[in-house]
Amino acid sequence: MNHSLPVFRFGLPVLCLLVASQAAQAEPSWRCSGPGCQESLINDIEDITSQRWPTSLALPMPPIRATCADLTSGAVASYAMDWSLGWQTSLRAFLLGRRTAIADLFGSVQAIETSSPGSPLHLAAPAAWSETAVDYSFAPASSEVPAQDGTTGVSDLGDVRFTTKAGSFWGDAISIRIDMTSFAWCTVDAETFVNDGTGAAVIVRKPIVATAAVDVLAEGIRDQFRSAVRIAVTGSP
Repeated sequence: MNHSLPVFRFGLPVLCLLVASQAAQAEPSWRCSGPGCQESLINDIEDITSQRWPTSLALPMPPIRATCADLTSGAVASYAMDWSLGWQTSLRAFLLGRRTAIADLFGSVQAIETSSPGSPLHLAAPAAWSETAVDYSFAPASSEVPAQDGTTGVSDLGDVRFTTKAGSFWGDAISIRIDMTSFAWCTVDAETFVNDGTGAAVIVRKPIVATAAVDVLAEGIRDQFRSAVRIAVTGSP
């Protein structure tokens, strides 16, 4: 992949000199010299990130939590529903620049309940969304991508500067069913649901924008980038 984008904030003007100086630590296999050194490494990282992008990513989400009062004793306890988002996406573009890195993803997303033993919280129904797109713009981090025995000399992806989202997923919500059979009341996200005397389950709608979906996917991109950097610099992920 050839382009005119400048280097994505490396630690020294010529990255290959920094990499070579760390041979005793990380045993890098990547070597270059001359004015095209950085450009070649950038191209390698971009290509490896794109080529090794997994067709499926299962990313654990922060648990959905509830506080419930026992119907008989009144004892209050906390419960949680563990879940993840399964991303089946393609990385349409990944570009490194001097002050930003751009990642463009497109595909489908599925909400998956992973484990909730003894919890009254469960996904109310399977949920999936197609034609989901998101573009990320990352700032460079102040830290470098680590290698097994040192550092790669390449700046990590830092904070997300902005995102551009498209598709129904981002404006939708996941539906959570709370089994009220054994509880007088349950509170989720500061909203309290009271047993109506029949023990009927209640449905809670949690908007996707109120979850950590954007942040969790961003960290998934960082993980893939770090692996690509280590392969480009050391020959091993």
